[in-house]
Amino acid sequence: MALTTLTIYLDEAGTDEANPCLIVGGFAASVEQWDHFARELQILDAEFNAPPFHAKEFEKARHGYGPYAGWPKSSRKDYLNRFLGIIGRRCFKSFVTILEKIAYEKIIRPQEALREYFYSPFVFAAINCVHAVVEWRDKSHPGEPLLFVFDRGNKNQGQLENVAKKITGDDRLIQDMTTGDDVKSPQLRAADLLAFEWCSEARAAAKPHPNRPFTRYPLLQIDETPHDWVEVGENNLLTCITELINDGVLLFEKPPSD
Repeated sequence: MALTTLTIYLDEAGTDEANPCLIVGGFAASVEQWDHFARELQILDAEFNAPPFHAKEFEKARHGYGPYAGWPKSSRKDYLNRFLGIIGRRCFKSFVTILEKIAYEKIIRPQEALREYFYSPFVFAAINCVHAVVEWRDKSHPGEPLLFVFDRGNKNQGQLENVAKKITGDDRLIQDMTTGDDVKSPQLRAADLLAFEWCSEARAAAKPHPNRPFTRYPLLQIDETPHDWVEVGENNLLTCITELINDGVLLFEKPPSD
């Protein structure tokens, strides 16, 4: 049976100072399923006469402005549900890294060796997603090559490209790590939705809903599909750093935990 490339589309959210977490997330699927995704989304957009989906703009309609403001609430709900349905049918699994910025600033930022190893917050979260995808691929789709597509525009994109040169190649079965935009690559719109929703969830985390795991409707729906969502805080980082020190990868004492 011929191998097919698994493509992973990823986007980031929470890069501005108002957000407590930096999010990188997206979805994995085969090229064939992504083609189905793009065709179904094109049909959906034509039916609703919708602009290319952008979660932040879609959210603005709840407050009465933006390109979706003229849509009735029922139309917005119908569109969102059908968009989520396309994602659920066509995507194999979602991956998210939620990095607490305060943990990064407290533990990694002050140490040059840690900054060199873990990179910027964006690249840290991005590479964490890459490793999670590779681990999943090795278990569920052994031998199948991977292609990662990130939404372009992050200020640390150059650093990510430098890291990509080190980890792509036949030995790791990562074909490439590249960038695209959500106009030409509608698959990135799914990643945009996931990253935006997790960013919104992180801002609301101080007031969790008492009866359900998420306050955001799209996350409640995507939570029902296969996913690997990792929250990285101070304890995770300290544990990881300790393991790296013990393995001889990092050659200095563990940073203080208080």
